[in-house]
Amino acid sequence: ATIARIAMGFAVTFGFPLGFTGLRDATMSVFGMPQEKFVPLTMLLLSFIITGACFFHDLGLANSLGGAIFGAMITLIFPGILLYYTGHFRGVTEFSSFESKMGSFFIVAMGVSLMLFGSTLVIIIKYFPEVVGK
Repeated sequence: ATIARIAMGFAVTFGFPLGFTGLRDATMSVFGMPQEKFVPLTMLLLSFIITGACFFHDLGLANSLGGAIFGAMITLIFPGILLYYTGHFRGVTEFSSFESKMGSFFIVAMGVSLMLFGSTLVIIIKYFPEVVGK
């Protein structure tokens, strides 16, 4: 167990700066912030992250909700949106208008329902385990 704790400490120590650098750079790029705002933005983002870490203690819940939400988005919702836009792109003849509209609607609807049911199940299992017999 001690080796696992040391390995997790190593992963967090060297992994967080990589993820944070991406967050900060993407935020600066999206909002068109000048380089002079580098340090204030860093302090602001770190204060949000630290404040959230002070109040949120269950990483298993965050991991489960993230899996339910992002899993549905990656496997169904994003492909459905891509199908819709591909069908409406000039020169694309692989899909009819009906296929691109109804197919994408069905795929996105299934993804949203999977996301909602998965997230609901995660919350029920966490806070009301007697409902599912745990």
